[in-house]
Amino acid sequence: MADHLIRKPGESTWYVTLIIPADVRPAFGGRTKLTKTTGTSSRPQAMIDRLPILAHWKALIAEAREQKKLLAERWRPEIADRAIQLDKDVDDKLLMAIKNVSNESKMTADEVRNSPAVKERVYHLMQIATELEQSGVTGAVDQMINQIAQLGSTTAVDGIQRAANFSRGLMAQTASVVYGLSDVERKEAKTIAHNPSSYTPVSPITPARLEKFRQHRLESVEHRTVNMQESKLKQLSDYLAQGHVLNHDTVAEWLESQNYSSRTKVQYLSAFTTFWNWAVKNDSYWKATFKDSPNPFKDHALPRQSGKERKRTERKDFTPEQLEHLHAVAKSQGQDTLSDVIMLAAYTGCRIEEIGQLRTDNIINVEGVLSFDIEDSKTKAGIRQIPVHPAIKTTVDRLIAESKDGYLLPSVNKKNLYGRRSDAWSKSFGKLKKSEGFSSQHVFHSIRATTITQLLRADVQGHIVASIVGHGTDVLTYDVYHKGASLKQKLEAISKLPFRFN
Repeated sequence: MADHLIRKPGESTWYVTLIIPADVRPAFGGRTKLTKTTGTSSRPQAMIDRLPILAHWKALIAEAREQKKLLAERWRPEIADRAIQLDKDVDDKLLMAIKNVSNESKMTADEVRNSPAVKERVYHLMQIATELEQSGVTGAVDQMINQIAQLGSTTAVDGIQRAANFSRGLMAQTASVVYGLSDVERKEAKTIAHNPSSYTPVSPITPARLEKFRQHRLESVEHRTVNMQESKLKQLSDYLAQGHVLNHDTVAEWLESQNYSSRTKVQYLSAFTTFWNWAVKNDSYWKATFKDSPNPFKDHALPRQSGKERKRTERKDFTPEQLEHLHAVAKSQGQDTLSDVIMLAAYTGCRIEEIGQLRTDNIINVEGVLSFDIEDSKTKAGIRQIPVHPAIKTTVDRLIAESKDGYLLPSVNKKNLYGRRSDAWSKSFGKLKKSEGFSSQHVFHSIRATTITQLLRADVQGHIVASIVGHGTDVLTYDVYHKGASLKQKLEAISKLPFRFN
């Protein structure tokens, strides 16, 4: 493995050297390697001193590559946009020239070139050519002189078209210098300048950018949530790739084209804003391109659902009798695990995946009360302990005895892509409730609502209900200072639940 240390002939001092990768040499003035003295003739010391030097050089190379990628994302759309605008300008000028063709001046070419208006224009064009030449566009002045020499020698229409072609050529040459294009890229730039429709727009939400965002989100957000956000962003990216510029109006048009409810559109905008906030802080292209742009995903006027519409689509909880019926049907069909899950959910108010993650060692005795220890949950408030209701103690003892993998309940699919054990139960419950005539407003999560409703109707205090089901109260006294209801208080509360499962 190379240590990047060398000695120059006749010297005892060690130098650090590093070959510059060919793709970034233009950023280093065309140099092929970097060399710097360590200032020491001791090899062990030089081995130490070389490290910060190499780290600095490698950081410069990484930065040059990032800058190159940034420029690569810019030059194609920039040329295409300028060429499209040139097309519009040419069309306007041609239309005007055609309208005035009968009144076209009979001035000679010399008279045209010597007219005050043309002289002023020539002076301006020569300034532009000189600046381009100084910037590295070789031959810009000679090309401009040749172009000016032809003023007045053709019709207005021919002159406009010739000037447009000349502008397209300079456009491609300028891009080649500014962006350091390769021979292949220079040909592509020329093609785009003369035929902007040949350029296929690329969404700024690129696969590479999405992958970086994904890895960032996975550091703090569960896999399933990241996948959903990524899916939403891909939908918008596909729309942008059709040639739409990312701005507030474009996002509004996209939202209008989607047959989603206002609530769903809010979820999309939330995912987009999360990506935007990440990109403006972490992505160099985004910083440079959108640094002065407002967030295009904010302040969208979405239609509000009427109270009647919200009532029609909101979830409904089950009555105790309906839950008892579903439990009985599941048991009669031999779906013993599903019937157990229904009963556990009703007596605890747990989310389905909280039940799925319960292990046998999560059944603990605290303060003399046998309890479920919920170690992980959707929220901080969800981490809690819930007394085992006397009505299900026998069931819990049976499940512990029958467990083969340490989990309280067996799962058909074990773990899915997101590590969830409850998906099979959720699907089975969906089929069960549908077969019994329940609508999409009734879901497994409705059982949680049933438990909460029944506790409140039994005059259990709100903060005790919240501590059982794992809700925050948004009340400083309870959420920050209060340590929560005792297990005896919780046991007394859940004992009031009216379920009668057979």
